[in-house]
Amino acid sequence: MEELKPCPFCGNPMDSVPRYTLSYNREKKKRNGIYYRICTMKCERCTCSVSQAGATFEQAKDHVFAAWNRRAE
Repeated sequence: MEELKPCPFCGNPMDSVPRYTLSYNREKKKRNGIYYRICTMKCERCTCSVSQAGATFEQAKDHVFAAWNRRAE
């Protein structure tokens, strides 16, 4: 797991104490004949959220962490 950056909106640090919530959609979403799992990460302070899909729950989690850490230059 890569290290998470602080929340882009409120600056909530993502240090050793988890200050975010991960949730997984129980239903599978089908796109182009492939079923995907949905993972959502939400900041506990400002409720900012990011959702991403993946073929497995672990892949969806990796995608949501990458999206959370992405910042505009």
